[in-house]
Amino acid sequence: MDLNGLWLMELLNRRRLMGEKLPYDYEVEWIGANGTQWADTEMIWDSSFAIDLYIVDFLLGGTGICGARANWLDRMIHVASNQDGLAFCFRNKYQTNIKIQNHADHHIRIANGKLYVDGELKSSFNYTSFNCGKSAYIFAVHDNDRTIFLKEVPTKIKKMVVSDKNNLAISELIGVVKNNVPCLYDTIRKKFLFNQGTDNFIIGPKI
Repeated sequence: MDLNGLWLMELLNRRRLMGEKLPYDYEVEWIGANGTQWADTEMIWDSSFAIDLYIVDFLLGGTGICGARANWLDRMIHVASNQDGLAFCFRNKYQTNIKIQNHADHHIRIANGKLYVDGELKSSFNYTSFNCGKSAYIFAVHDNDRTIFLKEVPTKIKKMVVSDKNNLAISELIGVVKNNVPCLYDTIRKKFLFNQGTDNFIIGPKI
């Protein structure tokens, strides 16, 4: 079964478990930012976490995708894109221009200092245990109480899942509309994450 089939199965299971009494108006196929929108996940990531990001129609360009760092080259976990590929930062190391297909759907995974794209290992760093010291952002990077890497290149996701060192999912963010406002909903923590930037999140078709 492909990623779209697995995603649809998860959606149907979620609705079944909730008995169709959803806490939002409706779910959307994807949610994104076109440079001026971002949200605070309200989670401080550490090096034992695994982050799975399911991106729709990936576009190359200078934009933050997700993550946080205490300072430049200090306790970093984040992914961004540039004109030539992905940039991956972990602990105090980074790699840029990681090749990735443009205009395609991708599964990006960060785990144990490694970056995978669609199951293929793209980057790997040795590290000592750490945490970022501040909450991770989505559609931007949280840097020393600043929001960085906001650019005009759209980033669209189906969902983002964060798992702990025991491989237990502790956060699952999906795109929804609540009271006519596009936002993210955490199906595990049962909380909404609203846009902290300007304008509104961009969204895909209603499910």
